[in-house]
Amino acid sequence: MPELAKNYPKKKYRVHRKDRQGKHRRQYNTGSTVWRRIREQQLTKQPFCVDCSTDEALVPANTVDHIDGNAWNNSMDNLQSMCVSCHSRKTVREDMDTWSCPGNNT
Repeated sequence: MPELAKNYPKKKYRVHRKDRQGKHRRQYNTGSTVWRRIREQQLTKQPFCVDCSTDEALVPANTVDHIDGNAWNNSMDNLQSMCVSCHSRKTVREDMDTWSCPGNNT
């Protein structure tokens, strides 16, 4: 059995995103005490998703979004509460502005 363990392929780990540059770089690690406190304050202040909640249906928020896309701007005026689905859609829309398709020269 030890021989099998020696020949087993090594697990490939994803590269940790410490090298993120530009607007995607964060001021606080999302697991830090400071960010968790900011996040909790925002979700307490605004407990429902600002994007998809209406008067008829209130959708609980579980994600805090930077309105201007700047992860360094943690001002409460720059934060909004969103559900995961709406936050993902917003992030994709913002990232589509910066992504380019290799076959698209426009």
